[in-house]
Amino acid sequence: MLCHPPGQGKLRGQPHGGRPRATVALLRPVRYTARVMTTEQQLLAAIEALDEAAARVRQGGEDVDLAGCLARIDSLAATLPPETDPQLRHFVQQQSYQKARRLLERSVARTNPGA
Repeated sequence: MLCHPPGQGKLRGQPHGGRPRATVALLRPVRYTARVMTTEQQLLAAIEALDEAAARVRQGGEDVDLAGCLARIDSLAATLPPETDPQLRHFVQQQSYQKARRLLERSVARTNPGA
């Protein structure tokens, strides 16, 4: 965060420290994206865990905690910031977890291309 008055950079008379305005504007979304992606990555991991648990149930597994998986997804969904993609919120609220998973996988891949 800049500590000088708006429009005045470190270099006297140079707006934004002599840097182009676009450079300064790009600094703010990076912090937001990092915070949101952490929650989205956790939500993606919880949906993947639910898929794995459901697969174990189909194979006759006994000690599978589907309710715990669903509770984790609900708890993460409640922590999503208001700026979260409305389509993701809709998918999670409607328990369309496969659609939410596909959307999250695309989002994470865009944000972390090397991951």
